[in-house]
Parts: sequence; structure tokens; C-alpha cells
Amino acid sequence: MANLRLALITFALLLSGVAFGGLHEIEKVMELGLSDVQLPAHEADVVRVRQCAKCNALEFAVNRETVYRIGGLRAPSVTLQEFSVAARKALQDDEAAVLVGYRPDSNTVTRIVLVTSAK
Repeated sequence: MANLRLALITFALLLSGVAFGGLHEIEKVMELGLSDVQLPAHEADVVRVRQCAKCNALEFAVNRETVYRIGGLRAPSVTLQEFSVAARKALQDDEAAVLVGYRPDSNTVTRIVLVTSAK
């Protein structure tokens, strides 16, 4: 009986490994300082990010589906122009951060979120 239980547990673990082995990342998110991000000029452009002072800039495509938020992940979406104005104002905020979410399979930006300490 103990052998049967052990066999069933082993089988269940193997099945879970097979089932979860097919998972893949659908989005990655980088948290960056505002000065490390060069925002796109228009909806069909690129955003450039620098993960460290000596790192080369990385480019990610933005498009009409890219969502811009100010204040947090659950804040209502805003236009790129509204986001850019808020980002310029937040440059003086040392605690301002930008979250850039992107699809790793296409390097396409899904969302950009500005988080500031201003209330």
C-alpha cells in the first residue's frame, strides 16, 4: 500500500512538471529611474532605457496598444502627451520611478507607469 501511494505521488509530481513545463513569460517589467528613460515622441516610436550608468541603451517598440499610467499600476490610462508632461514635472522628484512592461518575445512595450512620491 505504501508503494502504491509513493508511486501515485511520484506520478502526480511528474505530471505537474510536464504541465508547468510549458509556461512561458508573457511580460517582463523593468523599474528604472526617470532619468534612465527616454520616452517616445509619438505612438509608433521606441522607448530607450538604460539599466545602469555604463550600460548601453536598450530600445523597445511602442505602439497604439501601449498603455501609459501616472501614479500606479491601477491608475487610469492617459495619453502619451499627458504622460510626457507629468514625466517632465517629475524630473525633480528623486524618488520618481518608471515601470516599463514589455513582451520579451517581440520587445514591444505593453505599458509604461510613472510612480512619484508626490501626492
